Amino acid sequence: GGGEPLTPPPPTTALGALVAYVSEGNPDNFQPMNINHGLFAPVEEADIDAALRQGAIAGLQGGRRSRREARKAATLARAGRDFSAWLSESGFPPL
Repeated sequence: GGGEPLTPPPPTTALGALVAYVSEGNPDNFQPMNINHGLFAPVEEADIDAALRQGAIAGLQGGRRSRREARKAATLARAGRDFSAWLSESGFPPL
């Protein structure tokens, strides 16, 4: 027998972004693809600013992180947090 239906992962995660793309995309324009940053929802400016500060603290690129790098870092940090929360809420063991 089956259990409860599984709630899809949040679209802020890689798996959730792909699930949303496949299930909610326009079938007339569907293009198979791998995960990319364009599938993720935009991150908050405050999160990008925090990633910029963290890059400066870590000494990246001579103490500077580009805004693009910071946006990607903030996207990935949010994805990790949201995926871990989804795993916990879904009854999976933590990573």
